Amino acid sequence: MSRPDSRGVPPASRRTLMRWLAFVLAVSLVTAALFALARAGGGSGLSDAVARLRAAPPALPALLFAITTAGPLLTAASFWVLTARYGRVGYAEMTALISVSWLLNFLPIRPGLFGRLAYHRTVNGIPLAQSVRAVIWANVLSMAAAAGMLALLAVLSLFFAGDDMRLAALALFPVPVLGFLAFAAHRRRPAPDPEVWRPILVLALRLLELHLNAARLSVSFAIFGQPIGWGGAIALASITTIAGMIAVTGNGVGIREWLVALAAPLLPLRLRTFAAVSLDLTLASQLAVLAVELMVAIPMGGLCALMLWRRARAAKPDGVRSTEARGMQDQLSAP
Repeated sequence: MSRPDSRGVPPASRRTLMRWLAFVLAVSLVTAALFALARAGGGSGLSDAVARLRAAPPALPALLFAITTAGPLLTAASFWVLTARYGRVGYAEMTALISVSWLLNFLPIRPGLFGRLAYHRTVNGIPLAQSVRAVIWANVLSMAAAAGMLALLAVLSLFFAGDDMRLAALALFPVPVLGFLAFAAHRRRPAPDPEVWRPILVLALRLLELHLNAARLSVSFAIFGQPIGWGGAIALASITTIAGMIAVTGNGVGIREWLVALAAPLLPLRLRTFAAVSLDLTLASQLAVLAVELMVAIPMGGLCALMLWRRARAAKPDGVRSTEARGMQDQLSAP
């Protein structure tokens, strides 16, 4: 049972209150984005955005769905490489955990991260401290990838425009280089840390994830008639990644949409490649991304939750199942 703090508020109640406040903030920011879109263009902003969406080539929305679905698969690869150092975790199992966390983080209930850590301890036998270490490494490497990419873009933009394919190729070049270094470290197993290949490989995966997010931004902008160069897209992806480390709202909902809408006009013209950035169309593109995320996360996370619930149930025989295992099942089946 949680003990009250100096103000007489139990820590559990305080955490619940903070989750609900974050949820209200996210809903308020999304509502404000919809309101701003509806008021744009003398009240025709929303209808204009819908018309552009309908006129977009069908391949673009389909590509947006495909990229959004691929996101958890790539994120899971990073956590799988880091966590497998401490215990046996399957890639499909990690993908399911990431998908469930993604879904839960949209809701004002238990954060998906804590459910994932509890699952690793109960089902995979990985101590909490080691799971937390893997999460910290993943976040640090994600920040390093985003900061490094912004620094690289600052140099590349001196020589190439944002839509120059040479800029895109050079921005992607560190991925195979790091992949090769990880492969070499895996074969040599150097002292003092034979597992050093893992963070090297995850840094490559985090950079690849930045490019995937850039592709999603590029497609969403194109759907609403604002094509953005790869340089601008990867810059926005890096900025939102760094901002996302401050978990104010679940999955950054609300904050991410406004951050992209406000940051896009501030990008150097050489990177974004188009002169006039429409706030309402940029908001429309990010609201479309959010809608697609929900349409993917709900069925994907729901099916994965069922799979993990069965896995947790089978982790120990009936009558011997620990309190932790029962708690994990409750976590996965929470409304």
